[in-house]
Amino acid sequence: MKSKIQILRCEGFNHEESSLGCYILVNQELVDVITPLKSSDLSSDQIPFTEIPSDGLLKLIVKEMHKDSLYLGSLSLPIQSLPSKGFVWLPIFQDMDNDTVNVLKDTKSCTRLLISVEKPPTSISSTSLYQLQIKKFEFIISQLEERLTENTQIFEQEKKARSVLATAYEQLQRQHEEFVNKSEKREQSLLSLLEKKDQELQESFCKFKDLRNRYDTVKLEKSHLGEQLEYFRKHTSLKVVEEFCGEIEGLKRTIRDMKEKDKKCCKVVDGLGKDWLDALKGLGIMKKVTAEDLESCDKLGEFQLKAQILALTEKNTALTERVKQLESDKTGLISEIMDNENTGGKVPKRPEKENQIFSGRLQN
Repeated sequence: MKSKIQILRCEGFNHEESSLGCYILVNQELVDVITPLKSSDLSSDQIPFTEIPSDGLLKLIVKEMHKDSLYLGSLSLPIQSLPSKGFVWLPIFQDMDNDTVNVLKDTKSCTRLLISVEKPPTSISSTSLYQLQIKKFEFIISQLEERLTENTQIFEQEKKARSVLATAYEQLQRQHEEFVNKSEKREQSLLSLLEKKDQELQESFCKFKDLRNRYDTVKLEKSHLGEQLEYFRKHTSLKVVEEFCGEIEGLKRTIRDMKEKDKKCCKVVDGLGKDWLDALKGLGIMKKVTAEDLESCDKLGEFQLKAQILALTEKNTALTERVKQLESDKTGLISEIMDNENTGGKVPKRPEKENQIFSGRLQN
């Protein structure tokens, strides 16, 4: 019995379909020529079938029929590889020496033909059918064994991967716990540090307020002292100079008085020895004055005179030094007063102790 094929459609050829034809060969023998490959006047039911043997090598050659040109493409395949019934796309290759296809697959070729196939039913004995089923089951078993082996390998790989993942997860969990513990400790440390810094900030703020109050107080005191300084600068400069000048003149008068007293003492001392001896004679204490007695009287008068002279000399020296000191203080004071009047500075006051010493010496 023979099979039947029907060429229904062609795609990918840059020519008019009405000008294309197809040569059908089986085992290198021409069986039929189909032209045109598609006619708009005919439906798929009206396109004729071409009978071919049920086995052998089928070759399809596509050619432009109205021109003496080369073939556009071809295909060679065993008839047994065609389906028993249905539609199938066949790829068309441009190289006629390399156009054989043994097993049909989904074709994605740009140039292809759509054909319809009808094969006669084949009678198969029960033994052959049984053998085919056995081969089918053996094939299925071998496929299942291969899949089982692959799945076993995949399972082992997955098991190893899971073990690695479990180990990594445990390690990550430990690291996470350590990180959490360290973070908690660090957080506590940071909180303590923040509390300490906040306390220091509060203390610094209190100190700042205290210093600000002190600054304001000092500023007010400075303003008040400036006012007092301006007042004293205007009203007391001349007064202080006059007081020093008066003190200096008083000391000079005291020195002159002391010098006069010194002269009087010297005169008294000169007649003291003779007056003392005359007094002793008048009382009858001494009857005869010897040279030794006179010498003793002279020595006594000399001692008393030297003592008085020494005391007066020391007092005179102290007064002289005090006058020199007051002269120096006067000069310095006048210089400072002149500077302060120019710069607006504070007028220095004479120490109280110095006033007391000066007053005491004036009284003496």
